[in-house]
Amino acid sequence: MVNLLMIVLLSSFPGDVELAQKLYNEAKYGEARAALGESCDTALEQVRCEEVRASILIAIGKRDLATVAFARALLLDPQFSLPADSSPKLLELMTQAAKLAER
Repeated sequence: MVNLLMIVLLSSFPGDVELAQKLYNEAKYGEARAALGESCDTALEQVRCEEVRASILIAIGKRDLATVAFARALLLDPQFSLPADSSPKLLELMTQAAKLAER
């Protein structure tokens, strides 16, 4: 019940990227997703928000939505990239997102 209340409260405010990253690192993916809110449009760090959103979406098996989040990050910042030591799965999705962002 407390978790549900926290999720509702978090979703009514602009995305908290740092909190979402912390929750993601703790494998609390549902709470992390709620911490970002519905959109990264109001986040102070939109690109970082989309990157964290993509990581969360990958963790919960939503690869297509993760690819879209990476594409949005690229549209906001064409220089956006993942660290070279990122997992092959992330790098593959990033390649797909780059193709999507070019369209």
